[in-house]
Amino acid sequence: MWYVIQTKTGDEPLLKDLLKELLRSESYRQCFVPLYEEVRRSGGKCRIYFRRFFPGYLFVDTDQPEEIFRTLKRTPEFTRLLGVKEADGMT
Repeated sequence: MWYVIQTKTGDEPLLKDLLKELLRSESYRQCFVPLYEEVRRSGGKCRIYFRRFFPGYLFVDTDQPEEIFRTLKRTPEFTRLLGVKEADGMT
C-alpha cells in the first residue's frame, strides 16, 4: 500500500535518507520523491532541471505503516503520515 509522508519543502531527500538509516529494509519496499524534468532554453542552449513533482511530500510503499509512523514521530523532519489514523483520531 502506498502512503504519503508530509514534510517541510526541501527536506524530502533528507527524510528519505533518514528513513533508510532508521528502518529495517523489510519495513518498506520503495521510498522516493517524485521528480519531473523541465527543459529551459537560455542563450540558445537547453538546460534540463529536475523539479519536485509534489514539494513537501515523500512516497513510501509499505505493509507496515504503524512501524514507519512510530519511527517518523521521533524525527524533527517529519510532519504527517497521510492515510494512518493517529492516536487523536486524525488521519
